[in-house]
Amino acid sequence: MAKVLDSLRKLRIELLGGRVEVDRQLLQKRGHFGTRRFHRHDLADLGIAFLEFGDYYLPLLNVSLAGAMIAADSALFETIFQAGSRFKARLHVLGYYHPLIFSVAHLQQQRVGLRVELQQNTDLRFLQEFIRFMDAGIVLQILSKQKVSNYFRGPQWHSYGQDGVNVEVHLDLNRAGVLREASIAYRENRRYEYCRFTRSGIQTKCSTKKHLTPSEKKLILRNSILILTGLRQIGNTDRLDAAIRSGVQVMAR
Repeated sequence: MAKVLDSLRKLRIELLGGRVEVDRQLLQKRGHFGTRRFHRHDLADLGIAFLEFGDYYLPLLNVSLAGAMIAADSALFETIFQAGSRFKARLHVLGYYHPLIFSVAHLQQQRVGLRVELQQNTDLRFLQEFIRFMDAGIVLQILSKQKVSNYFRGPQWHSYGQDGVNVEVHLDLNRAGVLREASIAYRENRRYEYCRFTRSGIQTKCSTKKHLTPSEKKLILRNSILILTGLRQIGNTDRLDAAIRSGVQVMAR
């Protein structure tokens, strides 16, 4: 573990700011908007986010700064989810939640398209706080071996980064393309934060503190899960899903 973290500290992250941030133009260049104003991140079957509405817990299929799509039982269509209806619900994301106002934009079978009605600054800040990490993951590009530390130069490692985003991800894949390890490093609050997913467990660390509190460890894990969730959308691969789900299980404890 110490050797891995020492290698992660030497990553060549471009430090253009004190936190993970993605320029909107970079997302546009990657073609992640389509005809939408904001990219919608795919969350289906990952257990990352859900809406708490009364006695219902409705999983999010995708989410953006403007809206979301949820899966709902058909019975709810007869009572709550009608075109144009408004309701208040708690949006839960990996153990963190915030109340928001939603309106129904469209209905399709057992899926409901929602608009977020931002009522105050804290609403937007909550959305930005987790979406920016998924944005960071989805704009990453392949790094050449010359741009990574020696530890990650073996043929089994696949490395990703992007100038100005303050994130690097390294994936150890076997010959069949199965993920054996994922190492994430990013710059946040003027320090480096690290997370390592292996078959034996998950470890978190930062560059400024030897001992992290449980809440600090969970925050680093949350951010790392979201980065992987963004990265998995490149090529629509499922090879990261096992690591993401293992992190979701830890967050639920």
